[in-house]
Amino acid sequence: MRVLRNLGAALFSMTYTPERLKFMKIIGPLVQSSVSIIALKKNKIVVKFVSALLRLMVGVMREDIGDQLVRKFAISDSFVIKTKLVKH
Repeated sequence: MRVLRNLGAALFSMTYTPERLKFMKIIGPLVQSSVSIIALKKNKIVVKFVSALLRLMVGVMREDIGDQLVRKFAISDSFVIKTKLVKH
C-alpha cells in the first residue's frame, strides 16, 4: 500500500480489518459499510455461499478490500481480474 511506503501519507477512507490494525492507527469516525459483489440483473446470478464464486470471474481493485477478501477465500487468481486505481 502506498500509504505504508510514503511518510506523511494518509487515507481518506478505508475498510477496517483486523489485519490492517497491525500496520495502521484507525482514526474515527468509524461507519458501518458493506462489501458487495455486483452483477448485471439480466444474468440472474445467485451467490449464497463463497464457494459459488469459484465458477465466476470476479473483478477487483488491486490491493483493495475486495482483492484481500477473494485471496482470503482462496479464489484462484485465474478467476480474478485485477485493476489499478487510475490517478487523475
